Amino acid sequence: MTLRSVVAPGHKAKSPVSIIPPRLAQLSLDTSVLDFAPMARRPRRSRIQIKQPALGESRPDQLLVRRAQRHRRRGEHRQAMLALREACQHSGQSPRLWTLYGVACVRVRRLDDARQAFRQALWLRRRAHDDSRAQVLERLIEQLDGPASVRLPLRAASARHF
Repeated sequence: MTLRSVVAPGHKAKSPVSIIPPRLAQLSLDTSVLDFAPMARRPRRSRIQIKQPALGESRPDQLLVRRAQRHRRRGEHRQAMLALREACQHSGQSPRLWTLYGVACVRVRRLDDARQAFRQALWLRRRAHDDSRAQVLERLIEQLDGPASVRLPLRAASARHF
């Protein structure tokens, strides 16, 4: 079976638009109604559709972090800690959230919870091979495990993103 190229009328014959078998070429097709140019300019779409949040929407953990920031600015440190704990429970794989939760626990003097949060964040950082931030977390844990006379700063180095 021989194949023959057919070019849409009004287009340059640089490359064939479609290839049709001779049997179909014998049919009288009115190709003047076919416009192939818009199809060539259309961007290709990926078959994978990722649902993006609508305008004004955010992920629940982002909303909780913003709520915690508002509480902290008002001086409501316990409420900020509770919002961050909820964010960690919702999205437990974010070392940033666990670090922020640990800093919030230090602010309200819940040192055992802070130690656990920093250890969780450290484990996640090591798993992601983020060594520089893992070292910062190791130092924070050392300060928590150190003697009781060591006074922890209320604004830790890792809290600057908070």
